[in-house]
Amino acid sequence: MDKLTAKENISIVDLRQPMDIEAFPQMIPGALRIAMEEIEERHGEIPRDRDVVLYCS
Repeated sequence: MDKLTAKENISIVDLRQPMDIEAFPQMIPGALRIAMEEIEERHGEIPRDRDVVLYCS
């Protein structure tokens, strides 16, 4: 099975809670880590020129 990575044509945003990251600290390479409570202030970091995958648990 191939590993999932953030490619140039998509952006992956990791929205997991700190407790979830502590339990499973591995991240998808190239993913942008933004806490759910930071979305309003950091939404400008999410590229608008490609598809976006939101990853949460």
